[in-house]
Amino acid sequence: RLAPGGLRVAEAVLDPPDFPHVDLVSTALQSQDLLGLVEAVSRRAASYAKRWEAFAALPARYEPLWQPSSSSLRIITDVATNLTVSVDIPHDWPWPAAGALKPAPIRVLAADGIPYHRREGLAAMSAELAADAAKSGGDNQGGLTAQLAALETKLFVYAHRCRNDCEGNGVCDTGVFPPVCRCHVGYSNDDCSWVGCPNDCLGRGACDKMQICRHDGETGETSCVGGTGKCSCQAPYFGADCSLRPCDKNYIVNERNVDVTLGVEHFRSLYESMGWTLATVRLSATNGDPPPKGSIPGDQFSVAASEKGVAFIVFASSEHAMAARAADPYYRDAVPSRGIAERARFFPDELRALEQRERHLLALFGKAQAECSGHGACDYGAGECFCAARFFGAACEYTYCARDCAGHGRCDFVTGECACERNYVSDQFAGCTLRRLFLASTTCEDAAMDRRVDAGGRRLLPLHLSCMMGVPLGANAFSGHCPEANALTGDRGDCYTTFPAYVSELANAAAVTAAAVTAQPGQPIQVCADCSGFAARNISQLHLYVEEPCRSVFGNRIVECVEGRTNSDVVRGLGMLPSGDPARPTQIT
Repeated sequence: RLAPGGLRVAEAVLDPPDFPHVDLVSTALQSQDLLGLVEAVSRRAASYAKRWEAFAALPARYEPLWQPSSSSLRIITDVATNLTVSVDIPHDWPWPAAGALKPAPIRVLAADGIPYHRREGLAAMSAELAADAAKSGGDNQGGLTAQLAALETKLFVYAHRCRNDCEGNGVCDTGVFPPVCRCHVGYSNDDCSWVGCPNDCLGRGACDKMQICRHDGETGETSCVGGTGKCSCQAPYFGADCSLRPCDKNYIVNERNVDVTLGVEHFRSLYESMGWTLATVRLSATNGDPPPKGSIPGDQFSVAASEKGVAFIVFASSEHAMAARAADPYYRDAVPSRGIAERARFFPDELRALEQRERHLLALFGKAQAECSGHGACDYGAGECFCAARFFGAACEYTYCARDCAGHGRCDFVTGECACERNYVSDQFAGCTLRRLFLASTTCEDAAMDRRVDAGGRRLLPLHLSCMMGVPLGANAFSGHCPEANALTGDRGDCYTTFPAYVSELANAAAVTAAAVTAQPGQPIQVCADCSGFAARNISQLHLYVEEPCRSVFGNRIVECVEGRTNSDVVRGLGMLPSGDPARPTQIT
């Protein structure tokens, strides 16, 4: 249809519309080339007639679906699970377009079911078909059926391509569909892109498997981190595969916000308020750090660098110490990379820095960083201490007492010392040993330790005066048995005794008929203890005062006392003057 005036084509209609022609009409209306329109329509009609013949000749297995007015064709292939492919066949096919020497190539539009790299695969298959068309001769690659067969071959390759080609870290198993990567040792994920950690960190940490890359649009640079294959272990584990753990400790050392001016009791009460029992608390006004480089020794900057308080806390048990470590920010936050996969590369250095810092601070208190309190060996695989003899506890922090205090005391396992019963003293080898009673025999010692008394306050087992002099009961005490020599001649003579002055208040004729008594006001009474083996007076005297026992020369006491001697409670017994006052029994040492 021409426009009014007959000089311009206004509209063109193709009847019947059996093939796409809108583009041809649009071009003709713009160019006003009626002869060109007729030629183009004739060429396309011939092309589509040939195309329909080729479509009709396709094998039935393709189940081709096409529309006469469309350039697309959809077929079902034998690839994998009968993948569906849609292709675009140029309008001029199977002949070259106007001005071309060879037919235009077929373009792949879609391939439903390709599991990975679909867009890349479609572009690659289209490019390969175009290359085939460029190489082909006038036979047009053998016709449409031959081209679709070639397409199936290419589709098989791309449909059985593993994700990211397994990153070169595995083998693509095409025996299954979708294909699966069989990763080499040390790699994981569906494309083998994850670097495996040793033993997968045993479930005790985060594995830095994946490399994360960020592209900077401004600079065009791409930076990548991660994918180191290292473990960032959860507390308290460490090691390449988080298989190790430290043994328990019975102390903490802290330099965070420690004000030493508050004193030891402040820190003791602070930790004890949390339910923990402390053994010792020590403070240091300095952390021992060297002055900063370039600072002047003694100026405020160099001094301030080390003027930071440090607390060293030893707990009564390792259980309390480990609970304090878990709650103390100094230990809890010292390794920020714990359990974070992308920071696994920092984990070993952060853990090592904490250990080195603890050793530095312990040195301020003269302590070494020793596993198991220095009393055993640590099995890092189990995190348990194997304690040396005499030591026990999770950190070998407790000490057995020697011979379990020999049955005569209670063991303080923190110090390893015995709190012994009366008449026993602590000994590092024997536990609790009988204190020196300076008595003549074990019979005398047994009697001295037996403190049973009757209703009247009298000993059930009396202690004889002869026990004090080192002679058998009833025997005379002559020169060799006296504790002191004659001050004039140096010879040891017969022994005599001197009783405290208050004895004179109880003395009477009936009580001392066998004793030679000389009493003067304010002076001790000398009593002959002949019934215990002492028959004669000697210048050397055994004082029975309540005070610390000392020797005397000519009746005068000197400051030369025997250490360790204590008073023995002596009441009625053979060879000694009885006391009638239970509140003031006669004392003898």
